[in-house]
Amino acid sequence: MKKMNIIVLVKPTPYKSIVDKDGNVVRTKIKNIISKDDKCAIEEALKIKEKTNGKICSISMSVKNNIKVLKDILAYGVDDAILLNDSVFAGSDTNATSYILSQAIRKMKSDLIICGKTSSDSATSQVGIGVAVKLDIPFLYNVIEIIDIHNEVIRCKTINENKYEIIECKFPCVIIVNNTINIPRIPTINNRLIAAKKEIITWDSANIKVDPSKCGFKGSVTSVIKTTPLIMNKKAKMIDGTKSEKARKLLNIMNRCFFNDKTYDEYIKTNKDNLEYWIYDNDFISTCKLIAKCYKLNNKAKIVVVTYNNCNNKLFKYGADKIININISDDNYIIRAKILENLVRERNPNVFLFNKSTEGKILSAYLASKLNLGLSADCIKLELDGNNKLVQIRSAYGGTMLANIISKNCQTQMATVLPNDEKLVYNESNNGEIEIINNNISNKDINILEKSIIKETYLDKEIIIACGIGAIKQLDNLKEISRLLNASIGITRNVCDKDYLNSNYLIGQSGKITNSKVYLAFGISGALEHVVGINSDIVISINTDCKAPIVKISDYYINEDVNEFIPILLNKLKEEKNEKR
Repeated sequence: MKKMNIIVLVKPTPYKSIVDKDGNVVRTKIKNIISKDDKCAIEEALKIKEKTNGKICSISMSVKNNIKVLKDILAYGVDDAILLNDSVFAGSDTNATSYILSQAIRKMKSDLIICGKTSSDSATSQVGIGVAVKLDIPFLYNVIEIIDIHNEVIRCKTINENKYEIIECKFPCVIIVNNTINIPRIPTINNRLIAAKKEIITWDSANIKVDPSKCGFKGSVTSVIKTTPLIMNKKAKMIDGTKSEKARKLLNIMNRCFFNDKTYDEYIKTNKDNLEYWIYDNDFISTCKLIAKCYKLNNKAKIVVVTYNNCNNKLFKYGADKIININISDDNYIIRAKILENLVRERNPNVFLFNKSTEGKILSAYLASKLNLGLSADCIKLELDGNNKLVQIRSAYGGTMLANIISKNCQTQMATVLPNDEKLVYNESNNGEIEIINNNISNKDINILEKSIIKETYLDKEIIIACGIGAIKQLDNLKEISRLLNASIGITRNVCDKDYLNSNYLIGQSGKITNSKVYLAFGISGALEHVVGINSDIVISINTDCKAPIVKISDYYINEDVNEFIPILLNKLKEEKNEKR
């Protein structure tokens, strides 16, 4: 096995966002750390270094006061750390950041680039893919295991929604790891002492020969036009009584929830103008919700669904005007991305939306980097401004703010969307046009060796029992409640980061979206990055803080200490089960 030259991309991220009274982030007061995803990337690099007698260099684009964070990176056993710092880089979006990082990598000899899937502050999942595209090398996304390495290829296990894939990829390549891949080691005292004496290498724009017009605010293809503090104001109904009475009322409310029927808004066919809004189809319900979003944004735009090997005429009844069905025989995400690249280059749709899914993130990030298009990740809302430009609204700064983003000077505006609050549109008599495209693009950079369906199911039940950090001592009891109710367990980001349960159970911007009838939130404060993943008919929150953000998006609220209430709820549930026998 050859000696590997490994680059690890690390983004210093804020431990906590500080916002002033006007809603501006005060960056000078923010303490930065290494996120869990990046620690996992470093750990995988260290394992490969130990097996191959290789060398690791970390690259970070950041401000100079993050030198301590880079010293912490060295303390893990990384050989060198490079800081990319220049005023030219300030204000770079994900596309400009990918370009700057790729230029730094070009200056070095590397076999393998490793990075975490997301950063804790923005969670776009775009930069790793963007770097690979700028370098024109293959990538593996959402890697949960590096199986083995030979001289020419690396073999990894990835997770993609409901399936595992074992993929072989040629060097050089980018590996984007899921934070369930390992448990990062703790730096030794000796390594910390060695790191303290090492010099941090600093490169500016001249060192890496960047084109200044492609960097910073000037080179960014997206622009944040406004940030606003999060305001949630739903009025929750208080459930009162003794603890035992509250538990009984809670169970009664849940039982009543299962008699509600779904309703639809009527889809009315209108004369279409020259605008085309495209939607990538990889899930029927999510696609129907995105169609409804587009229809309500602009009912005169032609709504086109792009799909592979799957022409579902039912989509016309839910508002689609056209289906482009692409037939392919050799199928992997690189091939799909290249086909979409050619199609977008040729037809220039005005808007291209993707469901927030692994496939949606991969394809949209590839297109954004390859075609220099603006892309906003995990949008919770879409609007049109006075010039019919798409305003993409997503959470920012750890869920404390809402950012309004536009694509600058891009013919095609792209976003991945959380389709979590949209009522479907429907018209039984609606029909549309079908276009069939046969394509024979091939790709030899990656080879999918094996696919298997995930037997475990997560967050797929009609009741979700969600555990926040305030209820973590009751996790075993919540699991038992979940079993008795035939419910799914879900968790918040801070529970996931402390490794009580892995990211398969994570709900929110960097996790999954719920589609349950009932959502029970135990000990959850309600950061926006979590609540954007709640798409449940009824939300019931249980905690002692009546002013917590979660209460403001809840239908019902119980003011109780979860550590006292959960055991009572469990006993009440057991009593009801026994009575029915």
